[in-house]
Amino acid sequence: MNGGRSNAQPGVSLLETDLRSLRGQALLCVGLALLPTLLALASIWQLERETANAVRQAEASDSRLLASESLMQRLVDAETGVRGYLATHDRLFLDPYKSSVLVMPGLIEGFRVRRLHEPESVFAQSTLIADESQAQMTILGEILRTPDGRNSVAVPRALRRGKVIMDAIRRLIGPYQSRERTLIAERRAGAIADRAGLGYALAATLVLCIAASIAVVLFFAKRVVGRLATVIAKTERIAANQEVGVPLRGNDEIVAVDRAVHLMAIAIAARNADVVLSNESLNERNEELSDANKELETFSYSVSHDLRAPIRAIDGYSRRLQREYNGHLDVEGRRLLAVIQEEAGRMGELIDDLLEFSRLGRKEMKDGPVDMTVLAREVAAGEKNASGTNVSLAVGTLPHTRGDRALLRQVWQNLIANAVKYSSTQVEPVVTVSGSAEGRLSVYHVSDNGVGFDMKYAHKLFAVFQRLHSVDEFSGTGVGLAIVKRIVARHGGRAWATAEPSNGAIFSFSLPSGEPE
Repeated sequence: MNGGRSNAQPGVSLLETDLRSLRGQALLCVGLALLPTLLALASIWQLERETANAVRQAEASDSRLLASESLMQRLVDAETGVRGYLATHDRLFLDPYKSSVLVMPGLIEGFRVRRLHEPESVFAQSTLIADESQAQMTILGEILRTPDGRNSVAVPRALRRGKVIMDAIRRLIGPYQSRERTLIAERRAGAIADRAGLGYALAATLVLCIAASIAVVLFFAKRVVGRLATVIAKTERIAANQEVGVPLRGNDEIVAVDRAVHLMAIAIAARNADVVLSNESLNERNEELSDANKELETFSYSVSHDLRAPIRAIDGYSRRLQREYNGHLDVEGRRLLAVIQEEAGRMGELIDDLLEFSRLGRKEMKDGPVDMTVLAREVAAGEKNASGTNVSLAVGTLPHTRGDRALLRQVWQNLIANAVKYSSTQVEPVVTVSGSAEGRLSVYHVSDNGVGFDMKYAHKLFAVFQRLHSVDEFSGTGVGLAIVKRIVARHGGRAWATAEPSNGAIFSFSLPSGEPE
C-alpha cells in the first residue's frame, strides 16, 4: 500500500496539526447563519413583551371599568336600601345595604392602588372616587345609627349631603369610565398589531434559518462531504487490502485525517506481514502439538491396554493361590490375598476408565437431534434398578439438543450414578434432573441431597484421577467426571458444579440447542 508523507512537526500529533482552517470556516458560517436569526429572535422577544404588556394593560382597564360599574351599583343599592328602610321601617330593605357594606371596602381599596404607568391625574381622580364613595357609605351608616331616624331632623340633612356626594361620584365616574373604554380599545388594537408583527417576525426568522441552513449545507457539501467521501473510500480499500492512492492536499482537519489513514495503511501492511509470519509459525506448532497429542493418546491407550494382562494375571494367580493353598495360609495370609484381589480389581477399573477416556479423543462423533428427556429417563430407570436403594429419582422435561446419542448417554450415566452414590448416605436420598432453554443453549442440571463438597476444591472435579472423597467413603476411580467434561467439550458445551458440604451438589452442563428426533 502507498502511504503519504506527514507534514506534522516533531512532537505534535496529526490531530493537533493545522486544525484551524476548516473549523474556522465552519464557525464563520454558523456565526453568519446565527446572527440574523438572533436579531430576529430579539425582535420577536421585544414584540412578545410589548404584546403581553398591551394585553395586561387592557385586562387591567377591563378590571377597573368593571370595578367602577360595580362600585356605582353598590352605592345606589345601599342608598336605595336605606331610603326604603326609612320610609317603611322594614329591615328587609336593608339587605342591599348590608351586602354593599361587605363588598365596598375591597372595591374602594382597589381605587386607591396605583397601576403601573398610570398618570398622576388619573390616579388622583381614582383616589377621589374612593374617598367620595367612603364618605357616602359613612353617611348612610350614620343615618342608620340615628335614634328614631324617621323623625330626626338630622336625617334629611344627611340625605341631602349624600345626594351631593352621589352627584359628585357620578360626575367623576362618567369621564373615568369613558377614558378606560378608550384605553381598552387602544390597547387591544395595539395588541392585535403586535401579534401581526410577531407573525411577520416569525416568518422572517423561518426564512432566514432556511436560507442559512441551505448556505451551510452547500458549503459543507462542496468543502467537506466530497473529501470525506474520499477518505472513507480509502478506509474501505484498506479493509479490502488494496492500494489507498495519493494523499489529499490542504491544511485542515480532513487532510490531517487523510494523513492518519495513510500512516494506518503503512502500519497495517507491516502488521499483516508479521501476522503472516506468526500464522506460519503457529501452524507449525499446532501441527507439532497435534502430533504430540496423537502420540500421547496412542501411548496412553497402549499402556492401559498392555497393563490389563498383568493385572488379570495377578488377579488370577491370587485366586488360584487362595483356592489351592488356602489351608496352608494363616489369617494374615488370607487377608493379604484378599487385599491383592481387591486392589487388582480396582486397578482393572482404573485401566478400563483410562482406556475409555483415551478412546474419546479418537472416537468419531455422530451428529443428530437428541431427545434428552427420553435419554435421561432411560438412564435414570436403569440406575435406580441397579443401585438397589430407596433413592427418589425424578427427571423433568428437558430441552432438546444435537450430538452423539451414545456419548450423551454416557454423560447422563456418569452424572446420575454419581448423584445416587453420593446421596446414598442420606435417610431419604433425592436426585433431581432438570433443564431449561437459555437462548441458543440447552442447560441441564443433576442435583442431589448428598454429602456435597467444598467449592474451593471445585477446580479438581473434572480432572483425571482427582477425587474429593476417599475410596473408603465412596468407591470410584476419579475418571467419570473427566469423561463428562471431555464429551461435553467435544459437543461445544461446558460443564460445572456447585455445592456445599453436607448440603448436596448440583452438576450442570450446557449444549447447543436442537430439535427432537
